[in-house]
Amino acid sequence: MGEVKNMLNAMIQKLRLERGWTQSELAKALQLSDKAIKNWENDVSKPSVSNIICLAELFCVSTDYLLGIEKRNPIYIDHLPEKKQRRIRYLVQSYTTMLKNEAKE
Repeated sequence: MGEVKNMLNAMIQKLRLERGWTQSELAKALQLSDKAIKNWENDVSKPSVSNIICLAELFCVSTDYLLGIEKRNPIYIDHLPEKKQRRIRYLVQSYTTMLKNEAKE
């Protein structure tokens, strides 16, 4: 269980830094104090379940990825308009087909 907690603080910091956000900016996005984010990242405290869900939504990752359970970082497109979702699915399908055809050669 401690391993998950250690993964969580590192993952919060990693995702925050990937976006170029300060602890203060993340705190503002979550409507929390800067100290809460600092404590999470320094493993002084851990976010509540509701905050873990908010973090996952904010970073567009699954809670499993955030907790280090899932190693892949899925891309969620549900929040996009339907037309953009269809376009992305088409591109992924086309690319997958291309890779399969190359593998056959």
